[in-house]
Amino acid sequence: MLRLLILSVVLFCPSYPILAEKNAAGASTATLHAAKTYVFSVVPQYPVNVLYKDWSPLLEELGKQTGFKFKLQLADSIPEFERDLLLGNYDFAYANPFHTVMAHKSQSYRPIIRDNSSRLKGILVVRKDSKIHTVQQLQDSSIAFPSPNAFASSLFMKTQLINKEKISFQTRYAESHTNTIRYVLLGKSIAGSVVSRTLEKQRPEAKNNLRTIYQTPEILPHPILAYPSVDTEAAQRFQQGILELSKTAKGQQLLENVHMQIPVISSYAEYKNLESLKLNYSLQIHQYQGGQ
Repeated sequence: MLRLLILSVVLFCPSYPILAEKNAAGASTATLHAAKTYVFSVVPQYPVNVLYKDWSPLLEELGKQTGFKFKLQLADSIPEFERDLLLGNYDFAYANPFHTVMAHKSQSYRPIIRDNSSRLKGILVVRKDSKIHTVQQLQDSSIAFPSPNAFASSLFMKTQLINKEKISFQTRYAESHTNTIRYVLLGKSIAGSVVSRTLEKQRPEAKNNLRTIYQTPEILPHPILAYPSVDTEAAQRFQQGILELSKTAKGQQLLENVHMQIPVISSYAEYKNLESLKLNYSLQIHQYQGGQ
């Protein structure tokens, strides 16, 4: 497993003074919430420096909207993000749909907000000069995937290829979406599976040298999850802060940078149907709880 790289930055909003802790007589809930620092993490589809560049300005503005302070804590691989998520180490987390099911089952995380401008889909890409034009030509070939539990690009894509397209292939895990694309460009794998918006975010020299040959059906996108220690009032303030940002030009740009152009309130009911896929999340939960 890659060594965990943690980037912790406390995003402090100077316009909000540090508030006194609750005294013996008690303090308002709002005061307590304002003094609270929440740990926020993001599934590492992109390198840590890219995630920090996209998310830190949003969290800073969100701090001004809510009175909260956020500490952005980033892991450098999807498996390590999953480990900390399933151990309940994040107060808020931007996670994929399968992580949502895993985290709800293991730690009672709940989705609170998601994007409504587009849907998530996995795409299978090859080099532009590849002789591969159909998935059937990938029989017994090496295909790169971000990680075992990346939903649209790994679990869902593999299910489609095996059950619908009836092909066999060799699986290689690259540990991130960006690495998956590198595997294809460098010839380490014949094809690679990522989500469509990952490809859109690549540099032109990478994007222009890849060709899409297959895609999965569309599903709901990544939500932001809240840990049970984030009470209802705090979660609502977070939701309202995101919704208020979407009403300004600056906020819209910040939200677009993190793929949340049209934020809407979410709940676990929207993702519960994924449980019927009978995917093997219990094994991963057991492994992470054991510290392996």
